Amino acid sequence: MSLLGRAFARWAAGTVVLCLGALLYLHHPHYAEKNALAWRSLFRLLFWGWIVVGLPYVMLVLRRFAPTPRCDRSDSLLMLLGAAGRLRALLEGRDNAKRPLAKPMKSALLALLVKGFFLPLMTGFFLGHLGAVSTTWAELRGLGAPPLFPLEGLSTASVQAFATQMAAFLPRLLPTGADITLLLHPGRWADGAAERAFGFATDGVFLIDCGFAFFGYLFESRFLGNKTKSVEPTMLGWMAAIFCYPPFNSVLGTWLPMGGKAVITARPILLGLRAATLGFYMVYAWATVAFGMKFSNLTNRGIVTKGPYRFLRHPAYVCKGIAWWLEQVPNLDAGTVASLIGINIVYALRAYTEERHLRADPAYREYAKKVPWVLIPGVW
Repeated sequence: MSLLGRAFARWAAGTVVLCLGALLYLHHPHYAEKNALAWRSLFRLLFWGWIVVGLPYVMLVLRRFAPTPRCDRSDSLLMLLGAAGRLRALLEGRDNAKRPLAKPMKSALLALLVKGFFLPLMTGFFLGHLGAVSTTWAELRGLGAPPLFPLEGLSTASVQAFATQMAAFLPRLLPTGADITLLLHPGRWADGAAERAFGFATDGVFLIDCGFAFFGYLFESRFLGNKTKSVEPTMLGWMAAIFCYPPFNSVLGTWLPMGGKAVITARPILLGLRAATLGFYMVYAWATVAFGMKFSNLTNRGIVTKGPYRFLRHPAYVCKGIAWWLEQVPNLDAGTVASLIGINIVYALRAYTEERHLRADPAYREYAKKVPWVLIPGVW
């Protein structure tokens, strides 16, 4: 098959996938909720961007990374076409439809599900924290709220109007020497200065964390070296992961509710706990930054050994768990303790299933020899 023919097959497969995505994202009521509107707008841009530049991009990838038809066997989009052919055989009642899906086909389908589930979430998380940080900073400087992106009624005119407003607003956000002094001395802020300072810092930490996750999910390319090598194949691994995210974490919130009556009210202690919590969240974000563009749940995009991964194999789960305990210390009661223990067990289960998945990679087995502890040094 010619280079153009091979590229067109991939482009066609990608277009079919995006059309199926449009049916889900633009029509399912879950994605009509306010926190998903940003993803709907972004999806439309991605869809038409793929239609316009997808084919030349795929040809560029093939020319650079797949000079022979043999390389097509590992292409995820072609694996999706193969899975679609198996579905057709199943609907037609052919015998070959009863055979299990080939491993590359299964991996390609699971990788698509990972991206399809987590990318909308990370879009909302990233833009939410970006909005919180920019709004707090604008209020601190007395500028009022920043312009809002037109999530509904998206059009060329509305985007141009937003761009014009932002072009006038952004230069006013740039910090001056006086702003830095003010930021470093929150005692000069308005009432509730310390709380606002910690809120601003926490949103900033999660902005960095979710930003790296968002771009890691959005941009997957051989040029970036972050193509998916394998995907968690078990139902247990998937359930442990997705039940930590909306909308499924509402189940955990129902069965494991937190928040008893406040038993610690001394302001110095509360501020100390906030500071310690922020410190652990910073290490948690550091773990995400260490992944760079390779970040993705439930997948192996290459083994990361730098940053906090030099000390523990799952530092993000440890730091997030400790931060949650610190947040709940002021209102710690028996129910909250039980809830925290239950959530810690869920994250331990995530670590266990990820270990089982990643150990299929020789590079991870070598890494595990150098970093022996999974979650708790000296224990596991």
